[in-house]
Amino acid sequence: MKSPMPSRRSGTGRAANIIPKLVGEVFDGLESLSVDYGVMEKAAKVRMVPAAFQWDDVGALDSFEKVLPGDAQGNHTQGKTIVLDASGNLAIAQSRTVALVGVSDLIVVETPEAVLVIPKDRAQDVKKLVEHLKKTGREELL
Repeated sequence: MKSPMPSRRSGTGRAANIIPKLVGEVFDGLESLSVDYGVMEKAAKVRMVPAAFQWDDVGALDSFEKVLPGDAQGNHTQGKTIVLDASGNLAIAQSRTVALVGVSDLIVVETPEAVLVIPKDRAQDVKKLVEHLKKTGREELL
């Protein structure tokens, strides 16, 4: 990544030389730029190799439905979950049990730090929540 993205190169070089706990700080200080834009669109010599594999550019929480198993009612879950009379939900539980009863089209993500509940049709609004948490000094929840 030498010429297309020099700011990332210097940041990643520093990250390799510090303790793992600080890697997050260095990463947070890097420019937010996708690899396809930052590297591929600026690359002078690009070659393609045909390949047969599944690919999904997971960019939003609702994208997890494509990779997590689903039930007959369209609920997709990971971790300790209980789903009763519910449909079209995505539930991810990391440390506690998440129970969904009589609800539809929700995304529920449980972590040791927080619980997120958002309608699927507003999944992109997680970006607004992240901005709000940063602005209000609540980065520990990210």
